[in-house]
Amino acid sequence: MGFNGFNIIFESLFFIVPIIVILVFVFTFLSILSPRFRAKFMSKQIKATKYMVEESREDLTDIASTSGKIMVDSAERVIGQNKSALKNMAQDSADITSGAIEQTMRAVKRGLSEESIYCKHCGQAIDGNSVYCKYCGRKQ
Repeated sequence: MGFNGFNIIFESLFFIVPIIVILVFVFTFLSILSPRFRAKFMSKQIKATKYMVEESREDLTDIASTSGKIMVDSAERVIGQNKSALKNMAQDSADITSGAIEQTMRAVKRGLSEESIYCKHCGQAIDGNSVYCKYCGRKQ
């Protein structure tokens, strides 16, 4: 092969390298200035992304279902550990609610049976025959 073989390689490189440089320049120029070329390039990227998402969909579904199972298991564990405290809290809340309901019912009964009325403006209890409120002074 000798010196003559290297000569052919160098001569071919002098043709190949400028062609590659020109192609890179043209590609860059087209991607900057040509909307049509940019659109074709972007559509290929979108198709590649779509294919990648379709291929990884099963893996993503497995990850989501596994994390959901972990959350459900941890919630069941926390509820199981604190079951008596949660029952006590629910009972206390029911007691408070029933006490408030009883108090409201007594107040309504008392309000219906008494002759006093309430001021339209300030809400204070006034005598049934009052024309003016003794607290805010407004006419009823």
